[in-house]
Amino acid sequence: MNTANRSFRVLLASTLLAAFLTACGDQGTVKVETEVSGNGPSSVPITSSIAEVPITSVAPQTSATPKPTGEQGTEVIIYRSDGELQKMVEHNVKIIAKDEVELINKTLAEFQKDDASGAISLWKGIHFLSVELKDAVLTLDIHIPDEERLGAPGEQQLVDTLKKTMFQFSFVESLDVLVVGEPVESLMGHVDIEHPIKKSEQ
Repeated sequence: MNTANRSFRVLLASTLLAAFLTACGDQGTVKVETEVSGNGPSSVPITSSIAEVPITSVAPQTSATPKPTGEQGTEVIIYRSDGELQKMVEHNVKIIAKDEVELINKTLAEFQKDDASGAISLWKGIHFLSVELKDAVLTLDIHIPDEERLGAPGEQQLVDTLKKTMFQFSFVESLDVLVVGEPVESLMGHVDIEHPIKKSEQ
């Protein structure tokens, strides 16, 4: 009879403990005194724990690097002649270009304009048929209309202003000027030119 009572008391205590933990949500260790043998009450630790899983918000990462917008201009010196064809005149311009070939083409476009200060371009009536840059050699194929031909002083200035303007670029080591695809000895019959003209010999 005593054994049955003890079993009933253990069952009752366990039921009450489970109901208590469910209602209160308590965590930790609860000691319940119950008889597990005939020697008297014994403290049996009953542990109830609820694992907490932290929720972490992780911001998305990106490896994109901001890219600069726009293009930086290049300072270029344009060489022209004075009105008497006696000396060269310098004029600085800023040119925006995406590569070396575009920089050359835009420089030539400026090179063919007169300066507002009175300096003149001896190349404004000459046609550039093609522009090629390869292995540091700049090849210009041109056409010279008869009305644009000059005497010896003018032709010398024509050649000198072209060399000074083109050889300022570090990526140009040689300059080859063709007339309608042909390597002529002289552009206008007064000044001999090499094929190509080398920067190192200037």
